[in-house]
Formats: sequence, C-alpha cells, structure tokens
Amino acid sequence: MSEFVRIIDPSGKTIRNDLYNSPPDAASYIIFKDGDLIKAKNGRTGQVEFSGADAATVIQQAIDALPNGGLIFFRKSNYPITSKIEINNNHIVLACEYSTILRKAVNDCILKVNADYVTIQGLWFDGNKESYTGNNIYITSLPSYWKVINVRVYNAQSSGIFVERGGYGEIRNSLFIDNNAYGIRCYKLTKTSKVTIRDNVLLNNGVTHIHVERFDSAEISGNFASTSNYAGIYVYELNNVKVTNNWSMFNGHHGFELTLVEHAEIIGNHAINNNQAGGGHAGIYLGDSKYCIVIGNHAIDTQSTPTQGYGIKEDGELADYNIIRLNYVSGNVVQQISKVGAHTIVRDNLGFVTENSGTATFSGDGTTDDFNIGAHGLAVTDPNRIVVKVTPISSDAIAASPCVGYVDPADNTKIRVKFASPPASGTDNVKIIWEAQVVP
Repeated sequence: MSEFVRIIDPSGKTIRNDLYNSPPDAASYIIFKDGDLIKAKNGRTGQVEFSGADAATVIQQAIDALPNGGLIFFRKSNYPITSKIEINNNHIVLACEYSTILRKAVNDCILKVNADYVTIQGLWFDGNKESYTGNNIYITSLPSYWKVINVRVYNAQSSGIFVERGGYGEIRNSLFIDNNAYGIRCYKLTKTSKVTIRDNVLLNNGVTHIHVERFDSAEISGNFASTSNYAGIYVYELNNVKVTNNWSMFNGHHGFELTLVEHAEIIGNHAINNNQAGGGHAGIYLGDSKYCIVIGNHAIDTQSTPTQGYGIKEDGELADYNIIRLNYVSGNVVQQISKVGAHTIVRDNLGFVTENSGTATFSGDGTTDDFNIGAHGLAVTDPNRIVVKVTPISSDAIAASPCVGYVDPADNTKIRVKFASPPASGTDNVKIIWEAQVVP
C-alpha cells in the first residue's frame, strides 16, 4: 500500500510530503532481506517464521503456510529465484513495494500459478534470458479468477506470461518488454473462459506481443504494442472477442491478425506502419473470419517509405459476412481495403470510396445519345462491382429518357450515360444526377 506522509515543523508549516510504502495491516507475511538472509515475518505477530539464504525457498514456505489464502508483501529488493515458486493455494495475493524484482536463476518459470483467486500485483519479473530459459509467469491447469496487475515482465527466454488451460482472468496496467517469444500468450483455455487484457504496454517482444488462441472469449482493450517480429496482436480460433482502442505499430507482420475468428468487434484501434519485415501484411487482417465488425479504426502508413501492405484485408475462402465501416485508411502500399466475402459490407470508409455522386451537364446535338460523365472516383474499378444510377433533371434530358448509366468499357475509372433517344439540340440543356456505388 502507498500513502503520503506529511512532515510538519513546530509552526505547523508543511516541510514536505513523502510517499511511504507500507504493507497493508492484513499482510500475512512480509518478505524482506536482512543482510545475506531472506526472511518471512508474520504480518500480525511480527515474528520471523521462515528464514534462509535462498529467496525461492523462503517465499515458497510462506505461500504453503497459507492454505486458506492471504497476502504476502515484499519489501523492495532484488530477489534471485533459484527454483520455481508455485502457488497451489487459493486466495493468495502477492504485492510489494515499488521496484521489487524477482530475478530468474533457474531454467524454469519464476512463478507457476495453479489455484483460484490469485492476484499478482506490482512485482517485477526479470527472466535473465542471457543465462536461463523458460517463461517468467506460467498460469495453468484451470485456475480461475486470477489477476496480474501493474507488473513488469521482461527478459524472458520464452514468454513473459503464458496462460494455458486457465479460466477467467485479467492482465492489466503492466509492462511486457524484451521477451524472446510472446509478451502475453493465452492458449487453449476452457471453452467457457474469458480473459481480459487491457491497458498494457508491450515493446520489443520477439514473436507476438499479445497472442490468444483456441478458447471462447477475450477482451483486448487499450494496449500499446510496438516492434515485434510477427503480429502486434494475434487472435486465433476465438468467438465473441472484443479488440478495442489498441495501438499496434511498427510490427514485423500484421498489426492485428484475426484468423478463424467469429463474432469479433474490432473497434477504435490504430494500426500504423506495420509489415516492417515485408511481405504485404496488413494493418488489420481477417483470415477466414466471419461475422466480424470492423468499425472506426485507423489503418494507415505515415512513413516516407511506406511498408504496410494493406490497411484492412479480408482473406481466405471462409471469410465472409463481415462489416467494414467508418474506418480511416491511408498510405498503404498495395490497397487500402481488400475484401473477398460475397456478403461482406464495405461502406463509408475515409480513404476508400465506395459511394460517390454528382451532377453532369451536356449540350445536345439531336444525334448523340451517349455521353461521358467522367471519373466515378471509386476505390474499385471492376465494372462487375459498380452500379451506376442516373436521374434526368432537365426537360430535354427527361424527354430523351429513359437513360442508363454504366462503367466506360474503354476506361473503367469513368462512367457514361446512354439515353433512349438523342436529346434535342441546345447549350447545356441536358442535365443529370449520377450515383455510383460499389456492390459486393
């Protein structure tokens, strides 16, 4: 716990305010260094109950002494962890003073969680990857209602945190940096599970910053993910996932990749300057995904030499029934938006025009019945996907109607109008309103 302590001189004037970190009154054990020894003091009696030179042993003894749960509070120090710490008791909370480090000195994870209602808060986990292998935090075998809050997880030879077969859980307000594989990886949780990953910063993780795969539901919100070798945020075989208000930048492949996903909400994200490794990857990629809503995102490249291949790309034989609307796409190398689904709707996106309209005026000569309207301005030029509607508004145009609009076969970027009979001679006497629209 943190509180401000006010120091006052005899006259009552405040000299300064200090931030004082103290363990909560309810702390079950307080872990601290005393010379070369690590000690675990009972937070209620004040008695040191466990003591030794090995931090992992003392921490494990304190956890095992709490079969019904409790709070273990760490005083600020750097604790070398020479053997895996395991939490097998429910309702355990690990908390600490600022800048308390558990530094790996074992070819295994630093901490393994196999219990319900476990909270890990404030600790720094140093994977010491130059010397040791494995994940930093491993949550496994169906624990539920776990929380990882305000931690720093870095330098893991594998993943910063790996959740496997766990239940409901939350990772938030944390920093994941310089882990060789994944910053956060959640894999094959129970089908009824939901994981919330929000408000984290993830930098320079080797493969993917956030990787969620093969379970029921996830909410990924408010994260900043930059400079991975693969995707910034990767979602595979999930239903009912929300990916909202994240930033994914300068990653090797896609900014956001959703493959074999159904019923996803991808809203308000920023995918910027991705595909740094080349290969035409997208800011937002929907691979074989269905029933997804992609709304209000920015998928742009702002570099002087752009790399991001597509702003938004729908791909694969199964991809269909998605809605892509109200996004801003710009500067992407290959195409701003690419769709393949026959029933997917692409509308109202800035930088990718799918609807356009205007007026046109011609001078009739009594013999010409076909006129060039000009450029339709649409992002698509395939004449099989463009519908042109023309409405006559001047009397001579109405008299020569019905009229039809169509894509110019000689130049698919332009449209024309053909009247049933040649309009009467005159100057600027043939006026129409035209509308062009991209259809699936």
